[in-house]
Amino acid sequence: MLKKNGYIRKQTSIRQKIENYQNTLDQKSKLLESLAQQDENNRKVKCAIAYAEELYKVTERYARRAQEGVFEELNSIIEKNFSIMTVVD
Repeated sequence: MLKKNGYIRKQTSIRQKIENYQNTLDQKSKLLESLAQQDENNRKVKCAIAYAEELYKVTERYARRAQEGVFEELNSIIEKNFSIMTVVD
């Protein structure tokens, strides 16, 4: 009878360990799914950031070119007006 009780206790202990391991496995599986989803979301965000950065670079180049053109035109106007003013004197 004592051997039987010992065997039942060990069996119960083993079943509890199996249940605990199964619960842990379930929790880790859920965590893995959550992390996989976060990784996918992060990938999309990183892609959007990279796109925005490239768009900014292109826009900055266009703005710089436009600014240079405006400065050249402004300098031309100033030179013209300056030459007119010096002729009047």
